[in-house]
Amino acid sequence: MAIDRNSRQEEMTPSVENGAQVRLRPASLSRLWMGLLLLISDTLSLLMAVSLALFIWSFVRADLEPVRYFGLLPILLVFVLAYALVGLYPAVGISPIEELRRLTISTTAVFLLLGTLSFYMRNVEQYSRAAFGISWLILLVLAPLNRKIIRSLGVSGAIWGEPVAIIGYGDRGSQIIKFLYQNPKLGFRPVVIIDGFTSAKAPPAPVPLYQRGNLDPNQIPELSGIDTAFLLSSEVPKEFLSNIIEGRWHNFHHLIMVADEQASGSVWVYPHDIGGLLGLEVRQNLYSSFQQSIKRLVDLSLVVLFSPFLATLFGVLSIFIRLDSPGPVLYRHKRVGQGGKDLYVWKFRSMVCNADDVLEHHLEANPHLRKEWNTSQKLKNDPRITRMGKWLRRFSLDELPQLINILKGEMSLVGPRPIVEEEIKYYRNRYHLYSWVKPGLTGMWQVSGRNDTSYEMRVLLDEYYVRNWSIWMDIYILAKTIYAVLSGKGAY
Repeated sequence: MAIDRNSRQEEMTPSVENGAQVRLRPASLSRLWMGLLLLISDTLSLLMAVSLALFIWSFVRADLEPVRYFGLLPILLVFVLAYALVGLYPAVGISPIEELRRLTISTTAVFLLLGTLSFYMRNVEQYSRAAFGISWLILLVLAPLNRKIIRSLGVSGAIWGEPVAIIGYGDRGSQIIKFLYQNPKLGFRPVVIIDGFTSAKAPPAPVPLYQRGNLDPNQIPELSGIDTAFLLSSEVPKEFLSNIIEGRWHNFHHLIMVADEQASGSVWVYPHDIGGLLGLEVRQNLYSSFQQSIKRLVDLSLVVLFSPFLATLFGVLSIFIRLDSPGPVLYRHKRVGQGGKDLYVWKFRSMVCNADDVLEHHLEANPHLRKEWNTSQKLKNDPRITRMGKWLRRFSLDELPQLINILKGEMSLVGPRPIVEEEIKYYRNRYHLYSWVKPGLTGMWQVSGRNDTSYEMRVLLDEYYVRNWSIWMDIYILAKTIYAVLSGKGAY
């Protein structure tokens, strides 16, 4: 029996990005449509990458003949086939980090294959190898970017998302629904909830909620055409759980089981068949000295590669800081580093020299602001910040001198932001995760709203990063940092 609810829980309301209510589509057609959109996106990315590469290289090679490359258009099928083989169509439910990894590896593999075949067929001189190299670099950026754009357009146009069922509606089920509503680009759109027990919770409108009882699935019209279900194993009776898994209640082609206990990691989990039993391997990448060496190598390589630009930027900012207010250009601040050791981070000065006195006087004069300060250690309208400091903080340029800490091996490009000793209490039993790794110049917090998020969320983001770290996660965060810095969202 369906329970009709008109109330809407605000925290579970689909975001603006979710757009208008999506009308129900059969799951197979939804996946086909989403796969087609991504295929179009990838084809456009390939054409744009090659065209832009030829345009750029034509300034170096005046004898370059772009028309000659038209004969290579059928090679686009090789890229599409490679993407399909690694599961990038329709890429439903794949995290952005995993999608970036698959795109990068498959794109690079195809370019290497084409280069090898070119030498084998002895036609390497007919085409510019530099143009192909530039195409590869551009495609590594365009492919994930255009996929993000096409998903955003699909969500806005109410044509993105596969209808799914949620089976089990306790605390974890409610959390899953909230997450799917807030992340519609993932491609899962809840259209029906089957409550394993009797729940007093109102479902997020307009999703209908059915009490299980002895209800025949044929009496639930919303199940028609649904291929995927999220099964909350701890929130349904064991007998009902077995019936669903074995397909006796309803035949779902894709059954996503959500365990009640949270594993130490969730991104890099791999299944194993152990004599018919399911084993889950959770890879703790940060325990690997080899992975840490790669992380350190990436840090040094990127800093050295961009050093000419960074040196110029340092010089210009130093001049503006000195002209704006009296005092030193740089200052050091004591923080907690890896292993709980003292860390003195370098920053561009963005405050007046007597900052502590100014803050205390301001809080005494405005006691209502003390709660804001105690909660996040930040003030949106901080009286200590100089005019130049506001610009530095808005675009996170005040943190750039921490590249010195990175070169010294005290910090990394990506990691939890360094905290002061007074903030350790907010981490509670998660502090050991923070102290396990080097603090970062940027991190999950920076690309997830920064100061617009609560400190509790910051701690959870740091925990997520440490437990699920990989070099691909660092690359993903660095890419998102560029957008976060340019937008200035959450920075003050």
